[in-house]
Amino acid sequence: MTMKQTIIFIFLLLFASATSGQTIFRIQDETQLLHLPELNDDYFKGADRSIEELTDITNRMPGNSAAYMQLCYKLKREERHEEAVDAIKQAMRANPTNKDLINMAGAILLHNHQYEDLEKICQIALSRDPKLADAYNILGIIAQEKGENAKAVYHFNHALQIKKKKYNAIKFNLANAERSSGNYAVAIELYQKSLKKFMADKNFVSAKNFRFYQPTKAWVYNNIGLTLTMAGEHSNALVEYRKSLKYSKNPARTYNGMACTHYELGQVDSCIKYLNLAIEAAPKYASPYKNLGNVYYEQGKYSKALPLYEKAYAIDKDDEWLLCKIASTHKNLKQYENAIDFFSKAILIDKTDHEAYYQIGLCYHRLEDTAKAQEYFRKAERLGNTSAKGWVRK
Repeated sequence: MTMKQTIIFIFLLLFASATSGQTIFRIQDETQLLHLPELNDDYFKGADRSIEELTDITNRMPGNSAAYMQLCYKLKREERHEEAVDAIKQAMRANPTNKDLINMAGAILLHNHQYEDLEKICQIALSRDPKLADAYNILGIIAQEKGENAKAVYHFNHALQIKKKKYNAIKFNLANAERSSGNYAVAIELYQKSLKKFMADKNFVSAKNFRFYQPTKAWVYNNIGLTLTMAGEHSNALVEYRKSLKYSKNPARTYNGMACTHYELGQVDSCIKYLNLAIEAAPKYASPYKNLGNVYYEQGKYSKALPLYEKAYAIDKDDEWLLCKIASTHKNLKQYENAIDFFSKAILIDKTDHEAYYQIGLCYHRLEDTAKAQEYFRKAERLGNTSAKGWVRK
């Protein structure tokens, strides 16, 4: 999410229902929000104690925030997520206003989608120190994760009012929230302001600047290009993407964005070219596989789309949209059992997805299993699917 390296970055999705037969090209970019620092060996290179030693230290000295930081990082690195969550909660109880620990809590709890716990941590911290811009920044991130863009804008603005000069990354977050709200001109203005401050294009943050990334030129230009694409200014978007390529050492996401823009311009060959460049630059980046699959899906080339979706699924197994897309592709290939399997996996993620229930009903209908078809049509109807009504036998 993503989330594959260290902390989650919010996906921006532009798409229609995966099961409706329509395929609007998706722009997905894990680097849209520079909201928290990456937790990596460059920051913790001096942390040579073992997990057992660090656990002993924190048990004896619960106020030792540095030991907790190292402990949480090492637990997270070994994918012992539940233990990392427990450790950060203990640390926050002992040090509720420690800025570095608050951001560590954000990195860990956001990864686990534990928004309520993280909100409580931030609210407790703010009750002790109302000028903790870090806490307001995380509240803004949580709000945007939930799709509450107005609330996200409020929190990011509040953080900026506290620390106007030092927190350029929050300004970048605010720009993304404004874009998600459809305020494209405001977002572009904020991005352009953030160009005045940037760091070298690298994927880690120094100990002196642990709390936030600063936006790089490549990332800023990439986001301006994305915003212009959303605003329908496709030619101008390509200009900004080219600027991003000039500064970027990791161009896959920019290639992905350029492909989307070329698609919107009706330049399908160029779209395919840039998606292949994105895949070549980052073979473990799921979005180009999804988008290239979409191109072939829309052309009715389902046999070419399916293996691309499957490659994306091997990277990202928690994307309900992708599960439904794979299911729809199997359905179009008349592989109804496989389609039912993937629609069912999508329902496990979102039990309210009435369209998935409806599509399962259609698959059972094609398999001439009337009883099962009726069962799923009724479930879809109860959840509000109007198309299912005509199939339900009273």
